[in-house]
Amino acid sequence: MFTERLREAFPDAADKVISAIRQTRDGAMTNSDFGERMRGAGARWDMIEDLFELQAKRLGFISSREDIYGPQAPEQPTTFERPRRQLPLF
Repeated sequence: MFTERLREAFPDAADKVISAIRQTRDGAMTNSDFGERMRGAGARWDMIEDLFELQAKRLGFISSREDIYGPQAPEQPTTFERPRRQLPLF
């Protein structure tokens, strides 16, 4: 369905878009494996990640790659308090 609509809307660019998708999916159009669906692989995907990181740093959203992928940041203090009548789950 996607490729049909793509070819209708953008006949000149459709092959280029499909090729770009395949380059980030190891030659396939989709990947239905759990945890892999929203990720890519290969040189083109690495370039996309690097571009995203560069722009996020430039805009002040992150300060380093560790902010995205690294160890968990220490927990921030919170004002949340468990209701007094709530029983513990475990």
